[in-house]
Amino acid sequence: MLSNAAGCAIFPALYKAGFFVGAEGGNGVIIARDRQGNWGYPAFYTLASASWGLQFGAQKAGVVLIIRNRGAIESILQNQGKFGADVSFAVGPVGTGLEGAITTNLAADIIAFSDVKGLFAGMSLEGAGIIRRNDLNLEYYGKEVTPSSILLEHAHQNVQADPLRTSLIIQ
Repeated sequence: MLSNAAGCAIFPALYKAGFFVGAEGGNGVIIARDRQGNWGYPAFYTLASASWGLQFGAQKAGVVLIIRNRGAIESILQNQGKFGADVSFAVGPVGTGLEGAITTNLAADIIAFSDVKGLFAGMSLEGAGIIRRNDLNLEYYGKEVTPSSILLEHAHQNVQADPLRTSLIIQ
């Protein structure tokens, strides 16, 4: 899926807890391809969500969101939100999760993969905010930048992201 993705969001540590009502949050980056298919540089975001459903426990997950089209990236930039359904199960150091979500672009735009640790089981409906972190973008790029100028215009660079960009290239 990554070879055809327009972008990718990586959240290395999302913390989630729930007892019918749940909450989840963590920091990460979104990185997007230019129109020629080259990976750009990361923009920093926080993922925060609330959920309702049959869910119990707490977990920590590393999550990768495959953003399937440019319209979804534009929607995240404009609206900073997504909603969807989540099914996850974790016991101890091993778990699995799969999520399908749509942005306000209203297509099957985002597919999530996770590596989960904790004690959590559930099925839920969730609403999430993917919130831009202007403070982290300022610190990382050394000047005020917008997520749009990073993700769509590819106007900013930081060589510290080159290993990440290289790792996203499918051989």
